[in-house]
Amino acid sequence: MEQHKPTDEHCPSCGADIVYWLPSGMLVADCFTKIRAITSFPQAVDVDKPQHPGRYCAGGCGGEFFNFGNDELWAKLEADRKRRETASIIVESTTPHESPLANYKIYFDRNVRRTAPRDKAPRNSEYIELEPGEHTIVVRDYDHLAVARRESNTIYFSVSDAEQLRFLFTVVDGTLTIQKVG
Repeated sequence: MEQHKPTDEHCPSCGADIVYWLPSGMLVADCFTKIRAITSFPQAVDVDKPQHPGRYCAGGCGGEFFNFGNDELWAKLEADRKRRETASIIVESTTPHESPLANYKIYFDRNVRRTAPRDKAPRNSEYIELEPGEHTIVVRDYDHLAVARRESNTIYFSVSDAEQLRFLFTVVDGTLTIQKVG
């Protein structure tokens, strides 16, 4: 990181100079178009060797951490995910009014999964992309600390490249059930 000290910026609390620590090669004028999030912190941080990019008061009374996006890294990770996760499944609730899927956790291969923010699911359903191969699915009550947490049957299934499978989730007399359709 490199240190920058603008001559015209001072701390509103104590009047001391403001010191910027930014990734190497970044100018103060460019940083505000690249910041993804700013987090204020109340305590003093070592202005001479901070551990995080940000704007610091030279007097030590506070400052702000800057988070910068790494668009190239996220684009690469998303491209890798798309290349791997070429199959998909849809889990549909047959009784959405009595038991919406939001009240339950869907586990694939022992990991909780939901419709990703980038994806759209049919109404009363969850759409999940996954890698081709052998998988398991089970649905459980949402609260993992509940004493009498219910769990559906476990289904072992195989999905091929570009294949989409459908599952139906039901709650009948308090019993959770998931079944493969087709």
